[in-house]
Amino acid sequence: MFGGFTFNDYFALELAYIEAGTVEASFPPIFGDGSVEGEIAASTTTAVGRLPLSETFALYGKLGLASFDAEVTARYPNLAAPPHTYESVSFKESSDDLLMYGVGAAFGFGEFEVIGEYEMFDVSAGDSSVLSLTGLFRF
Repeated sequence: MFGGFTFNDYFALELAYIEAGTVEASFPPIFGDGSVEGEIAASTTTAVGRLPLSETFALYGKLGLASFDAEVTARYPNLAAPPHTYESVSFKESSDDLLMYGVGAAFGFGEFEVIGEYEMFDVSAGDSSVLSLTGLFRF
């Protein structure tokens, strides 16, 4: 979900909340079944520079800050305990503000736009990226 304010044809500010959903993975049952589950959410504030190439098409770039919250839970077999005994470990992490940037293209139909964009987040474990196709209604 995102919203913002367009100052003119070339500059806008944007706020967004990104819920990345839940990611799950299972381990092969070599020593017993195990699994990992993770959830990530982020909020962003960006400045958007637009280059209108026609009445209906524009290219743009964005630069801003992002904050994220992550929660990961791992479930694994306890090999020292009786069979089918499992342990779990969880951790939560919140970030400080991180650099984020992106590029995209917008195709407009009156008050409605279809937007394709590629965004990068500079996190400590390496870059994370999002490729998206969204709709925008201007009022």
